[in-house]
Amino acid sequence: TTSASPERTLKSREHDRGGTERVRRDVASTSSTERLPLVDDFDELVQLVKERKHLFVRYSKGPSQDAEGGPSLDYESDVALPGFSVTTIVPEPWWTRPAEDWIARRLCKYEELGAEQDRFPWLLTGRTVGFGPDHEPLVVDVEPVARVGLGALETAKRLYRDRFNIAEDSRSDGESTSDHIATLQRSVDQVSGQTRGRPIGDVTSRLDAALDDAGLAMDEEWVATVARMIADGRAVTVHPDTDVEKK
Repeated sequence: TTSASPERTLKSREHDRGGTERVRRDVASTSSTERLPLVDDFDELVQLVKERKHLFVRYSKGPSQDAEGGPSLDYESDVALPGFSVTTIVPEPWWTRPAEDWIARRLCKYEELGAEQDRFPWLLTGRTVGFGPDHEPLVVDVEPVARVGLGALETAKRLYRDRFNIAEDSRSDGESTSDHIATLQRSVDQVSGQTRGRPIGDVTSRLDAALDDAGLAMDEEWVATVARMIADGRAVTVHPDTDVEKK
């Protein structure tokens, strides 16, 4: 018999903790990130998003690592999600500003997820099977499309800062975004000092508690990424454009 092509969608069976067999539809495997076409020009990225109406963006270590590791995990509840967590990048019909504004904003909102070593943003298509605890789409039958290069990311960051009012938070508590970022950094530093090098579950619990005490609401994937970095003993610097919400 011949071996399956690495580009074919992986389908494997595994057992969850309760012993129930379930089918896992993973990503189309690639042997290395170099197999993904690189889109390093922001204008080319915008054109690609316009042409492909059902694209998502995901920050991870790439399709191959995702194929090996399986779908996302809700670390707070320790429940396996039915698909891979992604975020939208295609502008909504109600959006009246240029498409590049939307795309730049979406890339920057989750840029801190690329802070972990070897993680990067890549474009994909997939079938939505539900939504995660932070309302992020969960997809299966993933087909990788392209990797977003550093040049495109730098242009996206510049456009986001130039075209959006990100200096002040839109909520009515009177605090600026910079105040929230500073509070978030203090919470992260506190947890890092208490739990660095400890098991990921302990770090996640402490981080969730610290965020709750500070009155901050961060999405599940951000918490998971930062907790992994702390557990690995790495320093965490909160990006100034991080999307911080007050509870």
